[in-house]
Amino acid sequence: MPDFKALLAGLVAGLIPVVTLSTDSGAELNALYFCFVWLSWTLVGWLLVTEMSVLRASRTRWSTLHVLLVVGSAMYGVSMNLPLTEDLTVALWCLVLGVGWAAMLVSVRIGRETSETSERRVESARGVSN
Repeated sequence: MPDFKALLAGLVAGLIPVVTLSTDSGAELNALYFCFVWLSWTLVGWLLVTEMSVLRASRTRWSTLHVLLVVGSAMYGVSMNLPLTEDLTVALWCLVLGVGWAAMLVSVRIGRETSETSERRVESARGVSN
């Protein structure tokens, strides 16, 4: 059964940047851009809710490193000093932040599923050897 709380969180998280950018942005952005922003932020919202226990149990240094990499690449890699309009710079920040956080959360999900699969294999191997 699907987790409706996680699905709702994903949909809301995906719609907020899309609606904000589409109504507030003076930059000409195409539909494919909005699809990627929506997809990445929807994944962020959904995976944040479903993987919250894993994130809380993780070591602080990895979380800190990830935040520094993603926020640093968005804020300093796509800086206001580039020859882009302010609206386009903010739109790129949304894309970089969404993709970076979605990538981290997808890797958390992959790691959790891999460890669960390994645990099941070990348990089944123990059951066969007994």
